[in-house]
Amino acid sequence: MPPEIDDAPSVYHQFVLRLTDRDRIQTDLNDRGVRTLIHYPVPIHHQPAYTATACCPLPLPETESAAKEILSLPMFPELSNQDIDWVAEHLMACLHRHTGG
Repeated sequence: MPPEIDDAPSVYHQFVLRLTDRDRIQTDLNDRGVRTLIHYPVPIHHQPAYTATACCPLPLPETESAAKEILSLPMFPELSNQDIDWVAEHLMACLHRHTGG
């Protein structure tokens, strides 16, 4: 869980995981009815507005790795505690299946 700051609570706009086996886990979650998204699949320094400039040192291996590994879980105001538990149970099952842990 991300840390909470007393005077600046998170609005949880996105709940992002970083997974080395993201695509398989995303497919497995989708098969279980858990819809996920990949926000920012293309690193910013590969976006057309930036590729023509020398603003970013290339390559950016951490940024490129993150773009291949990030996965956003369902996150919206109407998500109930029961929904959160359901997503967590399916996520844990997928992680166990793909990591053997």
